[in-house]
Amino acid sequence: MPFSPHVSLGGLTQVLGPPEFGRWDYVVLDPKGMSVRSDSTYERSEKDGHRIEEGEIVTVLERRSGDGNTFLRLEQPQGWAFDRQPGPASKEKMRMTEIQVELGLWYYRVTAERGVGLRSRCSVAHNCNEVRGPDKGALVKITRRARIGETTFLQVNEGGWIVPGNDKASQCGWIFDIKAGRRMCEGPVPMEASPPDTMATIRNEVGVFLACSPTSQDWAQTTHLIFDGDRVHVHSYCEVENMTWAQVSKLCGKVGWVQALWLGFETQAPAACRGLPISATESDLLVDSVDLGSDACPR
Repeated sequence: MPFSPHVSLGGLTQVLGPPEFGRWDYVVLDPKGMSVRSDSTYERSEKDGHRIEEGEIVTVLERRSGDGNTFLRLEQPQGWAFDRQPGPASKEKMRMTEIQVELGLWYYRVTAERGVGLRSRCSVAHNCNEVRGPDKGALVKITRRARIGETTFLQVNEGGWIVPGNDKASQCGWIFDIKAGRRMCEGPVPMEASPPDTMATIRNEVGVFLACSPTSQDWAQTTHLIFDGDRVHVHSYCEVENMTWAQVSKLCGKVGWVQALWLGFETQAPAACRGLPISATESDLLVDSVDLGSDACPR
C-alpha cells in the first residue's frame, strides 16, 4: 500500500509522519470495540466490515504518527485502526494502547471464593464471553501474560488445570489476577523439582487420598486412595495454604497431590520439606496427570 502523508477528518487534513515498521502488541480499550478501515483514515466510508472487540490483542505491523494519535496497520484482521479518538476534549479518548505480552510458563493459584471464569478476551466486561473456569485452590498453568492497568491477564491453554474425573480441563481462555481491587489469583507460585527418582513412603495409618490440585478444598479430593506404606515417586513441590504439597505418582501412573507431611523419604528430604525456600518459578516442573479415576491403584 503506497504511503499517503495526509489523512482527512471532517474536511480537515492532518499530516502523518513517515511509516514505522515492526511488530507491536496492542489491546482494544474501547468498550464498544472498533471498526477496521481499509486505509489510514478516520473516514467512515473506509470501514471494511471487520471489527476488533474490547480486550482483543492484535499485532501491529506498521505505525504512522499524526497530531497526538497514531494509525496502526493490523496483521489480523488486515486493515487499519487508530489509538486515539480525535475531536473535542469531551469526546477524545484512548481506543487502543500498546502493551507488553510475556510468553513463558508460570503457575498461579485461584483465590476467589467462587473461582474464576474463562474469558475469550482480556476484558472483565460482562458482555465478554465467559465459561466456567478453575475453582478456588486450583493450580493453573499459564503460558502468556498481559498487564492492562492494575490487572494482569493470564492465558490458560487447553489442559491448564486438572479437574476430578478428567485428565485435564478442556477449556482455554483468559483469567485475571485482580478485578476492581479484589484479588482473584495469586502467583507465580514457586515450584521445586525433586531430584530424579526421588521415592517416599506414605506415613498415614488410614492412607491418604490424592488431590487433583494442591489444596484442601473439597472439590479437589479424588477417590483415589494410597495406602499406608505404599511407595510413591515424588516429582515436585509447592507451598500454598501455609503447607508444603508434593506431586506424587504410583508405579501404575496415578498422579496427584498430597501434603508432604505424610511422606517418609528414603533419602534426604528435598529443601521444600525441610523448611528451606522454594526457588524455581518458571520451569515446567509438573508431570501430566495420567489418571485420577475412582479406583485405587493396586498395592
